[in-house]
Amino acid sequence: MQRNRLTGMTLLEVLVTLLVLSVGLLSLAALQTRALRLAEMAGMQDRATQLVRDIGERMQGNPAGVARGEYRLARGQLPAGITGRAFADLRAWTGELAGLPAGSGEITPCTRATHIRCTDMDGHLVTVYWNAMRDPAVHGYRCPPRSSADHRCIRQLIP
Repeated sequence: MQRNRLTGMTLLEVLVTLLVLSVGLLSLAALQTRALRLAEMAGMQDRATQLVRDIGERMQGNPAGVARGEYRLARGQLPAGITGRAFADLRAWTGELAGLPAGSGEITPCTRATHIRCTDMDGHLVTVYWNAMRDPAVHGYRCPPRSSADHRCIRQLIP
């Protein structure tokens, strides 16, 4: 007398396989979402770096305006009393900053005697801020950021 041997999978094995497969697919989806977010943040940082270079080139193209101290900006607020090319440069630059989420910028004259970050040369300290997480709770403007409540930033000394 021969016994019939059962072949195939039981329902429990199928359920375990489906569970493992679904956990793997959910992990892949989470990984893809994180990769897209990091790519977006890298794009924002790249754009901020381009904006720092842009204002640096504008300043190099207007040495007379730089010498007169016309290139100053307090967190996106255009200074009063300047006209001409420097005003046009700053207005265009602040308009481009708006392309970043909550984008703003500062341009501060920097001399070795007055600013600790200007140890090697005089120039202008250019800072670009943006809200990388698009989070309304982000409100700080420390550069470099010290907490998740601070905007992300790029800071560079333009000679």
